[in-house]
Amino acid sequence: MEMNEYRERITREYEMPDTWPALHTMELDDQGRLWVATITDSEDSYSWWVLTEEGELLARFEQPADRNSRFVRSQPEIIIRDGYLYTREVDVREEINRVVKHRIEMEERE
Repeated sequence: MEMNEYRERITREYEMPDTWPALHTMELDDQGRLWVATITDSEDSYSWWVLTEEGELLARFEQPADRNSRFVRSQPEIIIRDGYLYTREVDVREEINRVVKHRIEMEERE
């Protein structure tokens, strides 16, 4: 059964909520910054917010992601360390299972 068929069956068989979560995940990096991935209208990306311990916005960026392939019942596999965001990409059809390293550069704001 393909993903679209599965989603259609689920929406027919189960009552769906009127609203969905605004946040996908929150992670702390090795410098105490809070990284928050918010749900967007797009099925292809998340909007990330990086905040200080005091809640000051340091950075905001879009990160590609296939929300349809994520399982809600499991925590996303994300690590943030030494200025890099590590994500796990899985594509069952293409038999791809890899860790991708993304460089995140933040500039000082005045």
